[in-house]
Amino acid sequence: MKKYNKIILSVIMTIVMVCTVIVPISVSAASQKGVVTGITSYLNVRSSPGTGYSIIGKLYNNETVTVVGSATGDGIDWFKIEFDDGYGYVSAEFIKLIEDDTNFENYLTEQGFPESYKDGLRTIHEQHPEWIFVAQHIGPDWATVIRNESKVGVNLVPASSPAEQKSFEEDAFDFEKNTWKGLDGSWVAASEQIVSWAIDPRNFLDDSYIFQFEKLSYVSDHTLSGINGILSGTFMTGEYPDDEFSSFAEAIMQAAKQSQVSAYHLASRLKQEQGSKGNPLAHGTVEGYKDYYNYFNVGAYDTDTNGMYVNGAIYAKNKGWNTPYKAILGGAELLAKQYIAKEQDTLYLQKFDVTDGGNGYYNHQYMTNVFAPSSESLKMVSAYSDDLINSPLVFYIPVYKNMPATACPKPTSSRNNNNLLDSLSVSGYPISPSFYRYTTEYSATVEATAPTTVTISAQTSNTTYATVSGTGEFDLKEGLNTATLIVTAPSGVKRTYTLKITLKIVEEDQPVLNPEIKTEYMIGKYITGVAPNTTLADFAEKFSVSNGSFKIFGISGYEVSDDNLSTAHTLRIYNTRGVETASYQIAVIGDNNGDGLITSVDLLRMQRQMLSTMEFKGVYLKACDVNLDGVIDVADLIYEQSYILGLA
Repeated sequence: MKKYNKIILSVIMTIVMVCTVIVPISVSAASQKGVVTGITSYLNVRSSPGTGYSIIGKLYNNETVTVVGSATGDGIDWFKIEFDDGYGYVSAEFIKLIEDDTNFENYLTEQGFPESYKDGLRTIHEQHPEWIFVAQHIGPDWATVIRNESKVGVNLVPASSPAEQKSFEEDAFDFEKNTWKGLDGSWVAASEQIVSWAIDPRNFLDDSYIFQFEKLSYVSDHTLSGINGILSGTFMTGEYPDDEFSSFAEAIMQAAKQSQVSAYHLASRLKQEQGSKGNPLAHGTVEGYKDYYNYFNVGAYDTDTNGMYVNGAIYAKNKGWNTPYKAILGGAELLAKQYIAKEQDTLYLQKFDVTDGGNGYYNHQYMTNVFAPSSESLKMVSAYSDDLINSPLVFYIPVYKNMPATACPKPTSSRNNNNLLDSLSVSGYPISPSFYRYTTEYSATVEATAPTTVTISAQTSNTTYATVSGTGEFDLKEGLNTATLIVTAPSGVKRTYTLKITLKIVEEDQPVLNPEIKTEYMIGKYITGVAPNTTLADFAEKFSVSNGSFKIFGISGYEVSDDNLSTAHTLRIYNTRGVETASYQIAVIGDNNGDGLITSVDLLRMQRQMLSTMEFKGVYLKACDVNLDGVIDVADLIYEQSYILGLA
């Protein structure tokens, strides 16, 4: 018996010795990157290859490691990794080796990704080497996109947002009430800085936010549990309203298949539109329209005659959406037809209309919330199973011409963007046009018998924290002199005002002739009757000056040459001595946003003006008088629609 025990003990010791012998396995001699995957909680790092050795650390899913060697222990494979200025061992089962990245680097270059994109894409590639990144090169350049997307009303932020995220542009801030104007309930106009952050794809290159760049077409691998995960916390995880389906998830899955739209996108969009409890359109309880459903809130907006829910229910009735599924499918097909089929086939592009799918740019955007793509992308990825996450997903990532060298930072401070002036003057001389805080270019004429000095004075709108440079004494030489004033807001955002001062050296007996205007346009406080798409040459056929001359300047101060004229362009009249004698702002018919055209953006802005959710002033208000009868009413709205439809 003792002999038998000795034999057993000898066998056991031999097994232990064999199991702990370090034997190389197939790993390249050079160090290689790997990523932790398949862990439910954490992965132990041990001092040697075997579960009997001490634990010296822990790793978690998606962490990257450097593998420097390999061994076997306890009958399994182990990787030797660099760890805390030393080395440790982890089970090879949970480390996915990343192949040589030379091909990936070449691919990024071939796609045309700028260097500023590559660090983020490299990190995601290490975590998900099967994912594919496609550079989507955008037509308009960066500055053009930001200028258009920053127009008041195009992008909104919650009124509770930090001050730096809220706009101080015209129609965005009420100086009399000292507060931001509500443009859609508790939402206000977004600042250019937060718009730049939200549009810059480089801010979202991680393995969650990148899902705003995933194609929104149908994916057969989406699951009911994934849909329910997105709908979690909402009424849509409760009882389905009729017997057609057993759950909202089933209805959404079927609508996705029929419309060929991503089921996860439909679920996240429904949650975005309806929130946790859902509005009357989701429950079919709008008075007078019982059992008509509209989960996507299509056509749900306030008018003079009806509230938003009634208008949404009218839309549903006209479409025959008298069951929950018809409403879900109808909304899905609308997304497919009006957005996905028009090159707006990612969450990002549905928010930022920077591709021309046959309907132009910037004005065909599903939502106004500037944070929508990033917030919805998190809902999308939360529903993905591990198998789906590890599949070869494709992401179309926008790339713009002339982007900033680095990603635009997110403004988060409570310091506001008020970089406006409340006054500007040149001592003893009038400026033209009359001062208005949003007009940034002015002119003045000084007559003297020799070079002279003037004093430039200015007062910031924010008298406590904003600053202005360029004031004080300014020396004039004969001819044109340009003075530049730079206002810096409390947030650090700058605005430039320009004064063009002409010094005329004159003799006391030099005769001066006064200009005489001949025109077919109407001249009062403004020049009105100018049609959309009018060029300078077109304008000059109907406007002339004898005993003098005229010039037209854009809102940023440039002289118009062959450009289309726009609302708020300024016409200046000069006498025979070249001295400015008068100036007028031009009101282009129907152009209430200053781009010289009549589009659906102008129509939407006019509707908001009539609903008192947006307030126009000055020349922009005058441009709303489309039929030129001196009154702004529904008739002007009809004329505006006629222009857009080509009927006027």
